[in-house]
Amino acid sequence: MLKFLDKIKKNVFAPILELIDYANPNKENIEIDATNATSNNEYLIYLQDLGTGYLTGPECFSLKDDGGYYLLDTAKKTILSFDASGKKNHFFTYGDLSVSKITSNKNDILFVIDTANGIIGKIDSLNNIEKYFIDELNIDTLIDFGVSNNGNPFIVVADENGGKTYEVKLSKNKAEFISVKNGRFSEDGKNYRTTLVKDKGLDLGHSCVITIFDQLGGVERELTLESNHWIEGAVYLSEIDGYFIVKTHEIEVDKNNNLVFAELIKKIDINNNVVGILTLPKKHKYIQNDVKIKGTSIYHLNCQKTHWGMEKLEFSSPNIFKSSLEKQSLESLDPYDTSIPNNLLLLSLNSINRSFIQQMADDYYTCSWHCSLNNYSTYRKSVRPRYIYASNLYYQRVPYNWGGWDSLDSFGVKISQGKTAGNINTKKVYSVIAGVDCSGYVQRCWGLNDSKRNTIMLDDPRISYRIPVLQAKFGDAWNSAGHIMIYQDRDGYGNYILYESTLLNEYDGVYHSARAISYIEDNYHLIRRLNINEDME
Repeated sequence: MLKFLDKIKKNVFAPILELIDYANPNKENIEIDATNATSNNEYLIYLQDLGTGYLTGPECFSLKDDGGYYLLDTAKKTILSFDASGKKNHFFTYGDLSVSKITSNKNDILFVIDTANGIIGKIDSLNNIEKYFIDELNIDTLIDFGVSNNGNPFIVVADENGGKTYEVKLSKNKAEFISVKNGRFSEDGKNYRTTLVKDKGLDLGHSCVITIFDQLGGVERELTLESNHWIEGAVYLSEIDGYFIVKTHEIEVDKNNNLVFAELIKKIDINNNVVGILTLPKKHKYIQNDVKIKGTSIYHLNCQKTHWGMEKLEFSSPNIFKSSLEKQSLESLDPYDTSIPNNLLLLSLNSINRSFIQQMADDYYTCSWHCSLNNYSTYRKSVRPRYIYASNLYYQRVPYNWGGWDSLDSFGVKISQGKTAGNINTKKVYSVIAGVDCSGYVQRCWGLNDSKRNTIMLDDPRISYRIPVLQAKFGDAWNSAGHIMIYQDRDGYGNYILYESTLLNEYDGVYHSARAISYIEDNYHLIRRLNINEDME
């Protein structure tokens, strides 16, 4: 029965990375070397894990009071500690947790968060971990994890209305909520919210408003940012010497949907004038919250392909500054042109309502199913999704199955027949197993029910066409050769809110996620299914 719920050490040997031929998932995998990056003789490794659509490696950092910092390395599943000179002085492991973010308090005590299992961990210098369970809160769209001015951990969850920040108290193995605020916290502890101002008829505009709240929830100040470019997100970092420090993500798109983006740090006076500006470098790996402030210093984690490092940033005068957007000569796009390319075969594909796509995306995510002992058992060389930890329990969301493309009905039938639930072994395809992989999930949301399609097939001009990000709507998809995700919205801070079937963070099923816009735009392209009836405003 299915239910739907309401809502690092020197000279590290590079491990082998396996890629699969997506057009033929049963073909032997191709092996290539992973990429090493070094800083001060400290090696990190970037790994592209199948089924995640994401590069693991340096993922998150926290500045320490002693002038050093902690760094989360998701490729090697360790947390490194560096002193003020940039030399590693300690490292931590985190056992069976799937850590997605870290933070630390004023005493440099380290905290971690496991999104998939809803756990906050507190790690001491001896690598002992105290676990605190988060009850009654869905943190799938986590975008930030920190420590408030009160000394308590806080969790920021994204949504299309500016998100919410939950401050928690850790006690008796539980993370208990003590406050909930709209928006998020800045580096100096201010509560704020970013609102993107959209141009008429488009999903983007050239301005945004940052509302900073006082302790009682009233409006303390509003910053209005305007740009010659399209603004996709703005993060208020801190106030330094009477100036407001803001990070923006801005883009330009040409008529062929080629996209150029820039990440900018702006210094703004009380009259909303930009008095200082700098552009962050293009990177091999983009992460959320890659700029942090300690006192009056601004730090940036720069993850290049062959090197990485913690940088201290300095502003340039806006009079002499030019970002990468000004340096491009792009043939202009008509942002209101929603016509479909003439060469596409419109009549070969059935039509579908956008409301159907949106509902289906959420139904796979909120699907609740009972796992019997037979469902829990593995099949041949299958590997059980890691969130399925016991039989005779109810689980939410359809599990990941490499090569799977079950409809909700066929998933329910397989579960009732006692078939194995999910398979995260990306070397073996078993059609008898219940679940969906990334492309199987998207094709079902798009109403493509005749045969299994992979990510390359979903790019076929008989199925979809590329669109500019200015026109993105819930139900379009971000696609690459190795992964595909349903676009829902922007959160205002430089993240996309998505639906996907993924192995990221050991989620191992259909996931409601929030990913950094810079990473997505650097690795994916936006497509729209042909013959969508626009029945949603």
